[in-house]
Amino acid sequence: MDILTGLNRAMDYIEANICNDVDIESAAETTPYSAYHLQKIFSYLTDISLAEYIRRRKMTLAALELQSSKVKVTDLALKYGYDSMDSFSRAFSRLHGVSPSMARNGGTALKVFPKLFFQISIKGGNSMEFQIKEMEAFRVVGLKRRFYHDEQKNKSSISGFWEELRQNGKLLEILKHCNDKFLASKSEEEAVGVCTNGDSDGLDYFIATSTDLEQAPDGLEIFTFPKNTYAVFHFTGELHKTMPNAEKMIFSEWMPSSGYDPVEGADLEVYSKLPHDSPDFEFWCYVPVKKSCLQT
Repeated sequence: MDILTGLNRAMDYIEANICNDVDIESAAETTPYSAYHLQKIFSYLTDISLAEYIRRRKMTLAALELQSSKVKVTDLALKYGYDSMDSFSRAFSRLHGVSPSMARNGGTALKVFPKLFFQISIKGGNSMEFQIKEMEAFRVVGLKRRFYHDEQKNKSSISGFWEELRQNGKLLEILKHCNDKFLASKSEEEAVGVCTNGDSDGLDYFIATSTDLEQAPDGLEIFTFPKNTYAVFHFTGELHKTMPNAEKMIFSEWMPSSGYDPVEGADLEVYSKLPHDSPDFEFWCYVPVKKSCLQT
């Protein structure tokens, strides 16, 4: 019940502050999680972003007020944290399909997005191969790029970043420094992806390889993983079909009833091409965790 209790506390905080400019960092402080993990877990469980949920709740409550009172639309816009009528009207119309002034008509059908409450739903799902692993500190070396939750700010996708480094030869340059910590033999696919510095704005993503280097070669960066406990998940399949669902399965199916919480720290993906002619990959997801301590 650990993750679910944390999420429900965050929902209570958001509801209590819905008329303010809801701060996701403050919402996360009511849980055991960082703002980054709160947003990640929420989106995996609901298939919408936390920012979108907050917007929908604001517009639901605004619509109910419009139909049940004589409040001015301008006052309503200010109440729910909008600086201009135009931005409020756009947000309102995006959810309800009508303008705020049209919504005053009692016969107008409006959408209601209720406050979310999280609970465990046991259902037949996908089996996952995992182990809990204690790992000493280690280093990776590679190239880093910032990716934002607001996709319009990104110059490329993470998969595009991988393809870019394959095409320009940088991936092969990185792999020259591999110490074979995770896999037995070197190949172009023996590389790691590292998600770090996650916050309410986005995350830094490394394309790297494990290394014994203490100083980074020119043009590359070293990232050090501290000693930590990891939940390690093994997946096999066509990479571009399987990888997008891997983390969602971990956070929406395994984590809520596992007795573990995610902790601050970098996530790690380890990739290896299967040793035969196929598009399939083996890959491992390393998620830093701790035993749950949140009481219901």
